[in-house]
Amino acid sequence: MVLLRHLSPAIAWLLLILLLTGMPAKNVPEISFWDLFSVDKLAHTIIYTIFVHLLMVGFAKQRKLDTLYFYCIEFSIGIGMFFAIFTELMQGTIFATRSFEWLDLLANFFGCMLGIVMFRYIYGKKIFEQIKNKYLI
Repeated sequence: MVLLRHLSPAIAWLLLILLLTGMPAKNVPEISFWDLFSVDKLAHTIIYTIFVHLLMVGFAKQRKLDTLYFYCIEFSIGIGMFFAIFTELMQGTIFATRSFEWLDLLANFFGCMLGIVMFRYIYGKKIFEQIKNKYLI
């Protein structure tokens, strides 16, 4: 139950991601190189940056399961990337007005990586190194 308390912001954010995933999209013209820098890609990046950051905070704050604490980077990235793939596949198969886009998936992955950077920036080098080294308590 304690773990759920620390992960509740990440779970709420995930529900928001799932809600946004199912919303109808506008008709987008063909993909070009400049689409890598579109507002849509920025939104994907920010959404997954926040999601992975919230996961890391939840895993790092809980002290019941040492594995989740010491491997919070790996768990957070794994969960973030799983849901990035899952939501894009849902858009490509379930939602008629949405489609699977490789560039969205790439932006999601980039956001997952930035979530770790954000965690280190906010919580500092000490706790980040403690988690990375896994054997220091």
